[in-house]
Amino acid sequence: MEGSGSTAPGVNANKEAAKRGYEKLREVQELYCKLQPELLGDNFWRYQRQVSPGLQEYIEALSFAHYLDHGTLITFDEVQRTLTDPQGVEVRIIECTPSYCYSVQLDSTFH
Repeated sequence: MEGSGSTAPGVNANKEAAKRGYEKLREVQELYCKLQPELLGDNFWRYQRQVSPGLQEYIEALSFAHYLDHGTLITFDEVQRTLTDPQGVEVRIIECTPSYCYSVQLDSTFH
C-alpha cells in the first residue's frame, strides 16, 4: 500500500465533512440558545411537541458529524454540552432522553 503511515483519503474526507457539519450545527445551537427562556419550567412541556422534531433532527445531524469525526456514537452528555449559551452555560432544553434515543436510533440505522 502506497504512502503507508499517511491518513487514508476517506478519513480526510470524513473529517472535512464533519467540520462543515459542525459549522452548520453552530447556527442551530445559537437558535436553541435563544429558545431557552421560552422552555423553562412548565413551558418545556407546553412547547415540547413543537421543539422535539427539530431537536431530533439536530441530534441526528450532530451524531452523524460526531461519527464521521470520531468513529463513535455521541453520548447524551456530549449532546447536552453542545447546547451552551455564549457564556458557556448549558441550555437545558433536553429534559428527558426520548428525543436523544430516538435520534440516535434513527441515525444508527443508516450506518
